[in-house]
Amino acid sequence: MRFLKMGLAALGALTVASTGIAADRDLSGKYAMEGTSLRPNFRPYGGECVLKRSAWIYQVNCVNTGSGDKYVGKGIQRGDLFSLYLGEYLVVYRVAVNGKLDGDWAHARSDDYGRESLMPK
Repeated sequence: MRFLKMGLAALGALTVASTGIAADRDLSGKYAMEGTSLRPNFRPYGGECVLKRSAWIYQVNCVNTGSGDKYVGKGIQRGDLFSLYLGEYLVVYRVAVNGKLDGDWAHARSDDYGRESLMPK
């Protein structure tokens, strides 16, 4: 029975590693932010985000270093998806095994939308 349990645990770990899906883990920390609007004539942006987990909810603070704009919001993680409401933005990221978050965003009060990545520092 002990060998069966060990084998099943190893198979589960192998399945996660081979599919590239990150299991729920604490995403708390500092991230370098890079993104761009997908509308014509918009330039890329960069900055920093800090994620801090409290139970199942994340407190998120981001700064766009180019404009100086600051954003505060909340996020939740389910499996390899991390969804974030940040001011007037909704962002949905996929969490990679290496901790990088790649996502798409939409602005609540306009038709602006884009892509963004957060890389752990």
